[in-house]
Amino acid sequence: MNTIVKLALIFGAVGLIAGYLLFGRVAGNYVSPMELIAPSSDLFSRIGRSIRGVEEVRRQVLISGGVGVIAGAVVGFVRK
Repeated sequence: MNTIVKLALIFGAVGLIAGYLLFGRVAGNYVSPMELIAPSSDLFSRIGRSIRGVEEVRRQVLISGGVGVIAGAVVGFVRK
């Protein structure tokens, strides 16, 4: 596997973990990873997640992972 891709995947995973640790709290408790991954099953659960702030947490964690992927690709490109 290409070095750029390997570093992008590693940095992306680190970004997801860091994002979860930084932004994963709602009302003082961490949101379960399954709740972040699983899609909303119906309208009421989507509304409940939105009110509790889970959708915002999901967005911030995914942005952190995306930044990690970009940083890993840049580091891999510079090292190559």
